[in-house]
Amino acid sequence: MRVSWPDAELRGRSQPMMGRGLRVFGLCLALALINLGLKLYDTPSWFDGTLARNHQYLLDFSYFNNEQSRLLQFLIPEALVRTFGVSVELAYIVQRLVFVLATFCLFYRYATKWFDAREALACVVIMACLMPLTYRNHLQESAPLLCLTFLGLFWALREEKTLLYVLIFMLGGLNNETVLFIPAVYFFVSVDMDRERDILRQGLYAVLLAIPAYAVVGTIRWMTRERPISAGLSIYGRTSGTSATSWWSSMSSGFSRSCASSTSPGSFAAP
Repeated sequence: MRVSWPDAELRGRSQPMMGRGLRVFGLCLALALINLGLKLYDTPSWFDGTLARNHQYLLDFSYFNNEQSRLLQFLIPEALVRTFGVSVELAYIVQRLVFVLATFCLFYRYATKWFDAREALACVVIMACLMPLTYRNHLQESAPLLCLTFLGLFWALREEKTLLYVLIFMLGGLNNETVLFIPAVYFFVSVDMDRERDILRQGLYAVLLAIPAYAVVGTIRWMTRERPISAGLSIYGRTSGTSATSWWSSMSSGFSRSCASSTSPGSFAAP
């Protein structure tokens, strides 16, 4: 079949765009793999049995409330384990790699609204360079999807896609309750402070759009209400005590180790 001139011209334009898309994806994949390597290097508890043990505690609903309430953090790896028969450690690696890669790719598309292709790539590279500065020996594996949902929410807000905003907000609530402050962002980017009626209207609208996500998180918290609330103790694995003394001892121990690592030579250098 002979190709008409308009079709041929369209194909000629799409080929460079496809090639650029592949190059961008390749760069994002390389950055995601580098970040994954750095994270695994900084987290010995990933392979010493702590991750697998904590994962089993989460499946048994016998972990601390904060982590237990972040359902997608452990249900997605568990789905990978049951579907493909991989180890728990590998399942969490796949989860982190996929979500970090998706974040980089989405951030590139997000940035092209304001910048050209090279500047958008520079934004992704800067983000990829900053992320390892936050890596420590902890197992807070809701963070990759949390980053992706935040970016998706900001995109939905910018493009005024209300339904998408509500759906991503609910998804984020299943993963990490930190997204619950997003209604404040929605309010301040939407409101006209010079109009009193608009302040009331946008405030009410922000609350109404947040109801589904707050209902999801509230239901999960009710289901896990019997679990001890102890933020941050997953950093060094599950502790047996639930008293204030046990909590303080664990936090003091963790703080001491953090200080020791941060004052050691080269503690902020990449391996």
